Amino acid sequence: MGFREDKAARTKYFFQYIYGWKLRKCGACNGSGRYDHNGSPPCSACDGTGKESYKPKEKKMSELVEEISRKVHDSWWQENLRQGVLDHPNMIPYDELADNIKEHDRATVRSVLIALNNLRGYNFKI
Repeated sequence: MGFREDKAARTKYFFQYIYGWKLRKCGACNGSGRYDHNGSPPCSACDGTGKESYKPKEKKMSELVEEISRKVHDSWWQENLRQGVLDHPNMIPYDELADNIKEHDRATVRSVLIALNNLRGYNFKI
């Protein structure tokens, strides 16, 4: 194999088995590395390490935008309260806002993510 094929194989291995994987306590041996405390052989699920690797579920971009929009609204609300504004019609919980107001918050979040993509080279898929 040539350099390009080797690099392609290494890259594939990295993204399949390393990138994004995390460790947690093994479910089979409860993190002890053995099935019981009576000298049993090492756990075969984690090879006796007590840790197993898993890949966490990724959030969809729409869920992330919604979560950030909620936080933006809450921050806006807190800032208005700090400044003494008490009578604004949108100073209600995010879930009770009209859809057009929620969409305004979502559009703001999307535009900030796009600006980050353009300015800093982040790679958000919006």
